[in-house]
Amino acid sequence: MKNLFAWIFILGLLVFVSGCGVGSEGNVYYVDAENGCDSNDGLSEKEAWQSLEKVNSVVF
Repeated sequence: MKNLFAWIFILGLLVFVSGCGVGSEGNVYYVDAENGCDSNDGLSEKEAWQSLEKVNSVVF
């Protein structure tokens, strides 16, 4: 009986861990030292940031 509970616990843990990543897709940020601007949102090539200082100032 203990063995059955152990397997149920492990199975539940695996289901929980595998579901943690669902819907947590991240963003891609762009940096362009020549054509970017730090006031852009950085979410596309046309709206790229310019400096690493901007990148380092953002909490991801």
